[in-house]
Amino acid sequence: MKNISLIVEKANVRNIEVVDLPVGNLQAGELLLRVDKFSFTANNVTYAVLGDRIGYWQFFPVADRPDWFRTPVWGFADVVESKSTEIAVAERIYGYLPMSEYLVVRPEAVSGHTFTDATPHRQDLPMVYNQYQRVTDRDGAISEDERAILSPVFGTSFLLADFLADNAYFDASTVLIASASSKTGLGLAELLSGEASPVQVTGITSQRNRSFVSSLGTYDHVVTYDALAELDTSERTVLVDMAGSGTVIGEIHERYGDKLAFSSIVGVTHWEAGRPPKGLPGPKPTMFFGPGQVEKRFEDWGAEEYRRRAAAATERLYRSSRDWLNIEYREGGEAVAEAFLSVVNGETPANVAYMFRMGEKA
Repeated sequence: MKNISLIVEKANVRNIEVVDLPVGNLQAGELLLRVDKFSFTANNVTYAVLGDRIGYWQFFPVADRPDWFRTPVWGFADVVESKSTEIAVAERIYGYLPMSEYLVVRPEAVSGHTFTDATPHRQDLPMVYNQYQRVTDRDGAISEDERAILSPVFGTSFLLADFLADNAYFDASTVLIASASSKTGLGLAELLSGEASPVQVTGITSQRNRSFVSSLGTYDHVVTYDALAELDTSERTVLVDMAGSGTVIGEIHERYGDKLAFSSIVGVTHWEAGRPPKGLPGPKPTMFFGPGQVEKRFEDWGAEEYRRRAAAATERLYRSSRDWLNIEYREGGEAVAEAFLSVVNGETPANVAYMFRMGEKA
């Protein structure tokens, strides 16, 4: 059995290899999943770059190569072998997967809709990534491709919007979104837009993406990275940075000073620009961790109410994304590797998202 996989060196996310990894024998209680397809966006680059800080490298290690890992992705898989008494062969699963053809999981806390992977090395990692959905409706209003691409990023958009509202927008009148063309940024901007919104939304983007971002109409103002002097720094403002460029974050802090009410880093796709300098004026830049807000809302609202509110918000975003999202498909290790580097290098257009399959369709 071939298990074609794309592995990444921890020290250099551009150093990748397509290899055949052993699957091993299934033990009692385990499932063998055949990974059918998965999405890949700049969100996954953040997983790769932040691997040492949040634990993303630990989800899918590479046996006998501790300096390498498989980047976590979101997608769909089918049960092809089962030694579980609760989950049968041919079930379809949605959740956190490696860039591989196969994955072994150990289901526990099985319900009619979900199960949790109890594989030992994953037990100290955030629970939200260890829960898998049992797919019962393959013909829903949201396609599988849309769900794989947009559910993770729009889920973060919802959590960011909820976090800001939960904190009364830190008494700010403007939310400044850096890397405004990112799918998470686009989702956040839409959730904050509208006549009833208590804040104005300003997007910062590249010259290449300015026309696209402006055309969507979700930002009240759009400026480019080379024109930060155009920003209105007279009002209290929250910075939500999707790219993690220390240079950009530093300049914004210097310009706003005490007018910057809160500063949050969500992604690090511009990691090569370095981390923010120490001693910046204004609030210390803080890494946003979505699972923490999920846990808070589970306590505040209960799990069902949280899911209802998140579903309502993300459904709105799914519908609007159909006006601009273009999905491209890549199949086979070498084609996947080429597209992987395109995303890592920032060469993929903002309105494009990839769906990958490591091997041939079953």
